[in-house]
Amino acid sequence: NVSPNWLTLAILLLWVGWFGFNPGSVLAFNSSAVTVVVTTFLAAASSFVSLMLVVYWKTGKNPGLFTMANGVLMGLIVITPVAGFVSPASAIILGLVSGPLFYAAEAWFGKIKWIADPIGLLPGHFTGGIFGVLMIGVFGQNAFAAASGNPTVPDGLLFGGGIAALRQLGIEAFGIVVVLIVVFLISFATIKIASELFHGIL
Repeated sequence: NVSPNWLTLAILLLWVGWFGFNPGSVLAFNSSAVTVVVTTFLAAASSFVSLMLVVYWKTGKNPGLFTMANGVLMGLIVITPVAGFVSPASAIILGLVSGPLFYAAEAWFGKIKWIADPIGLLPGHFTGGIFGVLMIGVFGQNAFAAASGNPTVPDGLLFGGGIAALRQLGIEAFGIVVVLIVVFLISFATIKIASELFHGIL
């Protein structure tokens, strides 16, 4: 069993650590890095609130520390790919969407019997990661992207990006597919090799 108290402490420490590598990706201590700090915090906080509300609305019970932890983590995961490309207001919206998204993903993955995931890591990282990457082409704004050192990222669909935004969305979707295929093949090969090497030992 996972201790809710230790999990909460771990998430709080993780949240603090996230302020290191998200703003650190700007590679400079400037206004863009400060913006990334703000978007990272707002997305995690709003995701925490939205997931707590969804769980309470669906169950009528105290959501508990596990829900709190997963709400914060989901927001952090979703905002990471777009932290330097979106406004604080967009970060709040993404966080508010992240809570219900996690709830739906957890319910869906929970139906798969061969997956053991007592603290919801797969719904958060898999679903949140894909969603966050795709949102570059939807919520991205060139002004923020250029300030963070990525001037070629166009405005997203919600900010009049048009064809350029659709192209960016396609690039992100293609990248996701490629990564999924490569990770699957490498994981499959690694497991296959390990099973052959240790077949007679274990």
